[in-house]
Amino acid sequence: MTRLPWILTALLTCGGCGEDSGSGRAGDDADEEGAEGDPPTPQESCPVAPATTVPLLTGGGDVALHWPLDKGCLGVTYTAEAAPFLEQINEALAAWSAVECSRLCLEAPAQVSAEQDADGTRHRLRFTAGGELTRSTPQADGPTGVLVFGHVNIAAGAPPTTRSLIAAIGLLLGLGRPSAQGVDSVMHQTAASATPSAADADALCALYGTPGYCQD
Repeated sequence: MTRLPWILTALLTCGGCGEDSGSGRAGDDADEEGAEGDPPTPQESCPVAPATTVPLLTGGGDVALHWPLDKGCLGVTYTAEAAPFLEQINEALAAWSAVECSRLCLEAPAQVSAEQDADGTRHRLRFTAGGELTRSTPQADGPTGVLVFGHVNIAAGAPPTTRSLIAAIGLLLGLGRPSAQGVDSVMHQTAASATPSAADADALCALYGTPGYCQD
């Protein structure tokens, strides 16, 4: 398991997400954008995150971070600055959607204005571009582990590979970065996989399969 802070910001510097060794690093700074709106629906205490070859991100009490399956498909938005990378974004989203044992539904990306992008809408992944760092930032409610918001920012002048975006999205879905060498995972630098491997699928379906983690 890869533990992240209570309300978390996982910061990856890319030369890329999924291409350096080690697990995802948790930043100490709060997510400045924040996500406004109602808090996640309270739920009973979830069990400790299951052990998987590809580690699951965890919050307080070793609860696995996860999106709720009862809120419908996860929204996906992108700004005009990220539009040049829409092909890679679509390919990366499709790679996770192709995992057959997962019930997590991802919507087709929709372009939004800067004002719409900043409106604090929850239950979505948002893609922006600009600045010096490519980063993947999931935000969760600590006690329940429920993910409420996910943000991928693509560094200016550094076109992402589809693989790097697959790894960045994997973090937003609750998957960590294997620290052991030899693990075949798109989340790992040394893996042969350029798409989610069997180990990645096992981790994803530990969260969103049948039954789902802390959901069924």
